[in-house]
Parts: sequence; structure tokens; C-alpha cells
Amino acid sequence: MSLFGLFIGPVMLDQPLPTAAEFPFDASHQPLRAITYIHQIIVGLFISAHLCVNAFMALLLWLTSARFKLLTEEFRTITNIYNLAKCIEKHQKLIKYAEDVTLTVRPFAMVTVLFTTVALITFGLVFIAKVPLSLKIQCVLLSSCALLEVFMYAWPAEHLIHVSTNVAQAAFETDWYAKSEYLRKNLQMVILRSQKPILVTLPCGLPSLSLRYYASYLSTIFSYFTTMRMMFEEKEFG
Repeated sequence: MSLFGLFIGPVMLDQPLPTAAEFPFDASHQPLRAITYIHQIIVGLFISAHLCVNAFMALLLWLTSARFKLLTEEFRTITNIYNLAKCIEKHQKLIKYAEDVTLTVRPFAMVTVLFTTVALITFGLVFIAKVPLSLKIQCVLLSSCALLEVFMYAWPAEHLIHVSTNVAQAAFETDWYAKSEYLRKNLQMVILRSQKPILVTLPCGLPSLSLRYYASYLSTIFSYFTTMRMMFEEKEFG
């Protein structure tokens, strides 16, 4: 709705286009104005669609975490062998489901991290340049939104790591010593498998998504910004 409010801005306000931009041609006359207007609308729709996809991927990770949480509670309320066998079967299916979800999320998370990095570097160049204060404020707001996009993946991925490993503790707290040897072996497999967390690993050799990765990502972005600022100052005063 914010995007559509931006689209109708030229109709309600005294501005020619939805967003303030400079072009190498005169966009105040037709048909260039209409073409530029349509182009900005298409770009805005692509951006909003990408944001919706990111939200959907994050919800998939949260849903997977919720299913692990429910399974953990089921392990802690087991009263008979039948319920234990049913929980073991659910755990095997849930691991397969979590692997499918992580494979689905990986390319979208990779694209988000890549384009967010490019956008933050661009915003950093604009911020250290001699531009109006209003444009710098816009860059700060857009940079915050870009960082929130990465955090949208890192937070549920971190939560998934913890809840997927908590199943081992819940399985160990059951009355495994009073069960048959067959169920004890299966329960042992559940505990061993739960010690390996479900990770959302990024392609191209990048580390898995987590809050630790998000902290290192922030550190890297600020390092890039500091380096660009030093280079800009040396070029200006050198």
C-alpha cells in the first residue's frame, strides 16, 4: 500500500514522477514522462514482489521451527511405546521437510544478500559524497531497510538451529531405559541426528545464515564504508 501511495504521488502532489531522480534527458515532456512513469512503476512492483517473497521465505523457516518445537513438546509428554514410535517417525519426516525448506530458501537468501550488499555500497558512496541532507536521510532509511532484509533471514535461521537441536534433549529426557532394545536404538539415532542442526547454508561457499553471520556481515559492511570514506578523503585532499 505504501508503494501504491508512492505511485499516485504525482497525481496528488506537485511532482512529475513517483521518485526523485535525475535523467540524461528531459523527462518533463511527453512521451518520455509517461515512459519513465511506467518504468518506475514496474521497478517498484518488482521490488515489492521481492520483499513479499522474502517475507514468505522467512515464514517458511518460522513454520519449520514451530514444527520442531511442537515435536519437542510431544517427546516430553510421551506416555507409551506407541507415542514414542510415532514421534520418531515424525522426526524423520520433519528432517526431510526441513531440508526441502532450506534448499528452497537458499537461492532467495543468496540473491537478497548479494543485492543488499551492492545497495549498501551504493548508499555508502552517496552518503559520503557532497549531496543534500535530504538525500542522505533517504540513504540512511534505505540502508536500514536493506539490513532488515538480511536480518529477516538470519533471525529465523538462528532459531531453527536451536529448536532442531533441542529435540535431542527432549528425547533423552524420556524413559528410554524402560523401553525395548529396538526403540532404544531408534531413540539413539534421533539423539545423534538432532545433534546436527538444520542450517540454511548460502551457495558459493558462503557461511550459513545465523545471527553470528549477521554480525560479521554488519562488520564487513562498515569496513567497506570506512575504506571508501578514507579513499574519498585522500582523493579530495590529496
